[in-house]
Amino acid sequence: PVRATPKWRLEPILLDGHINLIFGEGGIGKTTMAELFAICIQQGWGEPLGLRSEKGSVLFADYEQSSDDANEILKALEAGLSLPAAADIIYRRGRPPILAEMEEIQAIVQQHDVKLMIVDSIVRACGGEKEAKENASPTIDALATLGIAVLLISHVPKDIGGPRTKTAYGSVFFWNGPRMIWEMRKEQEVGTDILDVALFNRKSNRARLHPPLGFRLDFDTLIGIKVEQRDVAKMSELGKGIPLRQQIRELLSRGPLNAQKIADELEAELPSVKVKLSQGKRDGWFIDLPGQPPLWGLATKEER
Repeated sequence: PVRATPKWRLEPILLDGHINLIFGEGGIGKTTMAELFAICIQQGWGEPLGLRSEKGSVLFADYEQSSDDANEILKALEAGLSLPAAADIIYRRGRPPILAEMEEIQAIVQQHDVKLMIVDSIVRACGGEKEAKENASPTIDALATLGIAVLLISHVPKDIGGPRTKTAYGSVFFWNGPRMIWEMRKEQEVGTDILDVALFNRKSNRARLHPPLGFRLDFDTLIGIKVEQRDVAKMSELGKGIPLRQQIRELLSRGPLNAQKIADELEAELPSVKVKLSQGKRDGWFIDLPGQPPLWGLATKEER
């Protein structure tokens, strides 16, 4: 069947008119990224970060921090991004459970013609861990009736963790309900103010799964929070989370290598590397070059 063209509020991260979710461990900058996306939509901005936004009002429903904390992040982002005007984000300090607030939220959405609502975090909004498991389905259904883009922020289960975590905390409905789900991870050297984050697309019901997205946040106390687009493949640890073929392409962009050297550099199994090289050659991405042992390189656009 032909897949309908998705309608985006922030392409390629947030689908318009649907529930979206970003999850990850605590303390990795999820709230900062959520406020960044709020700025992008409220300002109709994002191209310097590789994003395309549909401008509109944003409601930030906060169940995690104080208004002062949220405003501090917002002002730091505004300063770091050097925006021409301050972002006018509608802030609301939530009082869980969110189900009991839906009538008031609906009124705010209608009054201000809100196009994106951010819920940080969905577990706290439900009233806690136990309530989140019990009320996930009706909460998702209630938020869906708003008919706008909704971004839920969530944590990962405490007992899983590690590099294989691919699920949000709480009920299975927090996985089944959203149409677009991203897992967020970070890497940061100790003692630095620079944070690299990557978003991995774990679910997409309206579009193909998107390759990982990378961003660098520089928490400069004098200027604000500076943000720039980053290639996840070039991140030392997070780059290991992208598909092997994409890792090989990034590595070969620096120059030809033999299969064993590629495997060593990527800490991958040699047979898996050889399979990806053969598939890439068949698809026109890789070429074999003279050498002993044989070298592999990237095909030019003409060779493809």
